[in-house]
Amino acid sequence: MLKHPGCYGPIQEKPGSIELETVGQLTALVSGSEKAWEAFADRYVAPLLAYARRLVRDSNVYPDLVQDTFIRWMTRYQTLDPETPIFPYLVTICRNLWLDNLKRSSRDFTSTGDLSPASSQETDVERECLRSIFQRDFSHCLQRVPQEHRKLLALSIEQWTIRELEQLTGTARSTINDAVLRAKKAIKKCLAELGWTEDEARALQ
Repeated sequence: MLKHPGCYGPIQEKPGSIELETVGQLTALVSGSEKAWEAFADRYVAPLLAYARRLVRDSNVYPDLVQDTFIRWMTRYQTLDPETPIFPYLVTICRNLWLDNLKRSSRDFTSTGDLSPASSQETDVERECLRSIFQRDFSHCLQRVPQEHRKLLALSIEQWTIRELEQLTGTARSTINDAVLRAKKAIKKCLAELGWTEDEARALQ
């Protein structure tokens, strides 16, 4: 049985450690090893705790959110495509559980009495919650980009031309283009690892 997340410390990457990135790899491990779930916990509890801590920002809440996430995962993973990446799916469960919690809280405090799931008020709450969560994740991904690349990306987003950036930074055009492209790719990859699709990212930016 999966232990409570609090029982585990930071992940220690070990040479030759078990590859455990997709649902198919997990299923094969479960069928062939008594320590399958221990390996799973060692790989994913710490990063999911870190994500939930950033999402919730409440030390009394986020461990329970992670626990609920793993409970939901245990009921679903065997029905998933074997190629499904594990961590993005875990993060998506975690985010959706938290979003459900925020929507319930909003209904508790509403004065309209309209609790219909299809109400425009609830839709607006969900959209704003999603946008807030996405902005936190985007900021997290942006901070993982090297500082110089991040600076050039920010300036390009502010609609500085390549010629203006060359003059401002004294950096060659090819170097600027490469830095901006690398920054965009790094952010896109990071967001995908956190369960965001390209369509969701475009809609919420």
